[in-house]
Parts: sequence; C-alpha cells; structure tokens
Amino acid sequence: MLAFLKKRRVRWVLASILVILLGGGALLYWYSRASLADFVGIDLRTLDDTHPTALGKFLNGILPDQFPGPRTKLNQVLARTLPEEFKPQKRLLGGFEPWYLWRLERNNHSRFILFEAEPLFVIPSGSTARIHFFDSNGRYQSTTEFGTGWRIQILDASLFSYEILGDPLIEVISGPSILGESIRRQYYGISKNRAALLRLEDENGKLAANSYEHSHWRLGPSPPVRTKGEWTELLNSLDSKQVLEALTWIGGHHRMENVWNGSGSVVAAVRNSPAVQKRIGELTVSENQWIREAAVLAQEQLPKKAIP
Repeated sequence: MLAFLKKRRVRWVLASILVILLGGGALLYWYSRASLADFVGIDLRTLDDTHPTALGKFLNGILPDQFPGPRTKLNQVLARTLPEEFKPQKRLLGGFEPWYLWRLERNNHSRFILFEAEPLFVIPSGSTARIHFFDSNGRYQSTTEFGTGWRIQILDASLFSYEILGDPLIEVISGPSILGESIRRQYYGISKNRAALLRLEDENGKLAANSYEHSHWRLGPSPPVRTKGEWTELLNSLDSKQVLEALTWIGGHHRMENVWNGSGSVVAAVRNSPAVQKRIGELTVSENQWIREAAVLAQEQLPKKAIP
C-alpha cells in the first residue's frame, strides 16, 4: 500500500511538472509570437525595441533573439506575411515605412489594412503611399501603390467612417513643399482589395481637380482601364464611392491633345456622351455634398459643343 502511494505521488509530481512546462512553454510561445492583430490602432512610426512590460524586458535580456522588441516583432510579421518585393528593407535614405495597421469591419467580415508611406525627402520628387490588404486571418491579398503628390509632403493618414457615403474611407493629410500644390486632404475609398481616389481638398477645404496629364503629377492610383460604357455605368451606380471615382476622373485635368482631337480618346468619348452629360447635370443637385461638388467640377470640363 505504501509503495502504491509513493508511485502515485511520483506520478502526480511528474504530471504537475509536465503541465507547468507545457503551460510555460505555451505562454512563452504566445508572448514571442506576434501577429498583425497585435499592431492594430498603433502609430507604427513610434515603435522601437523597448519592451513595454517587465516580463518582456526580462525575457529579452535572457533570449533576445526569441523575444525581440516591438519594432523587430513588426518587421518579422511583415517579413513572413508580405510578398518578397514588399518586405521591410533597411535603407539609408527613402523607402517605405509602416505607419498604421487598421482592422476594417464590414458586413460581418473583417480584414486588415496596412498603410505605408514614403515621404518626400528630395526636391524635385513626390511622396508615395502603399496600402496592403489582408484577410481576417492575416493572409496577404493585394497592394495598391500611388503617388500622394509631386512636391507634396505626406504628413499623416487615418481610417474613418464618413456617414454620407456609409463606408470607411482613408484620409491622407498632406502639405505643399517647395513650389508644390496646396493639397491638404486626400480621400480614398476602399473597393474590395483596391483603393480609389474620391476627393482632393485644398487648404480651405475646397474641392481640387486631380491631374492626369503626367503620371508623376497624378495623385492617387491610376484608374483601371475602362470603356466609355463602363465609366457611364459608374456614374449610374448606387454606390456613392463609384460615382465619386468616375466624377473625379472626368473632372480632372487630362492632356488636351488626347482629349479634344477625337482620336478615340476614352476621356473625349465619355465627356462628349449625351448620356454622361445628362447624368452629370442630374448629379449637380445631388443631396450628397461631395457628389454635388464633384459633378459641378466635372461639368466645367464638358465640351461646350459636340466633338465631331
């Protein structure tokens, strides 16, 4: 009987030690293993490798490679999540830097959006933004990269809900550099795994036209290649984001020799379409302020008479 109790006690002690080891190992693994969700809502520009907790500092002091600081953790997450061409790289000057990681919740689905920026650091040149899309499990889906202004500095960004549109938007705060245009706010809509320019504002909050005359002057992503019929469909869409995307493109500055020479230019065909002209006229009295203002701007770019 005594021998039986001793064996039972030994088994209990061994089992307890095993549970402690497994639990401790699981805790340490959890603590050292980071994911995209760990960085949601943080200004990533402020991250360094200083551990925020005493436990983190202790573990980092013993096993620095296994328990790195927040900045190194973020780089590790991005290195294993992003495609090779977008992985973090050390550069002396320039390069993209992670600014924000947002969780977008829509229609009972969630996903992650990583916003990166490459500020203006030499004149003449422009600033650039890059947006990566991930599913709810952190799996990479797509990337949208675009200029945020020639001789314009990108200053900040945020994801916010605009009630009139009913969908979250990405707002980019910017400011002019030497001889740069005074574009202070840029608004981008999110459509599936793509970002589209919806509106530009100057220092007074007034709508400004985008330039499509040269790629380095253009703000925002290059619009998808569409036919006249497809642009017309966007104007008639029930999705306000699609309407704004179309109006912004139609109301922008395009190379005149391509617009008015009647040589098959899609811009010329769209602007000269009676259906488009009629629809834009209807949108100039829209209850949506952004659509109304964009329609008025687009109407100013319509031809005064039909193009032969």
